[in-house]
Amino acid sequence: MTEKVINTLIWIAILMAILWVFWTGSIIHKQPDRTQLIAAIWDHVGFAVVWLLPVLTYVMFLKTRQSKGNLSQVVKVLDNLFWLTLGVLFVTGFFTVWARGSDIKVFDWFIIPTPVERMQTLYETLEASHGAISQFFIAIGLAWLGSKVYHFFSQR
Repeated sequence: MTEKVINTLIWIAILMAILWVFWTGSIIHKQPDRTQLIAAIWDHVGFAVVWLLPVLTYVMFLKTRQSKGNLSQVVKVLDNLFWLTLGVLFVTGFFTVWARGSDIKVFDWFIIPTPVERMQTLYETLEASHGAISQFFIAIGLAWLGSKVYHFFSQR
């Protein structure tokens, strides 16, 4: 396989992972009872943690080796805003769970213990922020994807 095909497959996998984590987050509050609600939260958290390290490692690797001289300023700004927003979502997600006083449980594989006791006001603020940022991420994500598609076809 050529490098372009491999990169395309990697980007498809990254986008599918982002969509999956976003979808699992969007269904949390639609659960009919507490047991299903808790299961949905831990699915969302588990999937986010499982792909967090590989995606961020890959993106940091790309950002250090990739020359973006041929990209327009708009594409560069959208690219940076997209990854920054995704990073903020991860951070607020972790802090939301911890501010609630809960450990982060990654399926039944391992636990990341909370470094703090429950802080209800901070928890509510972070939970609302995480939800609002996820809505902003939809707009940024669509603009980012559109800029990538435009750049891909305009460079041919």
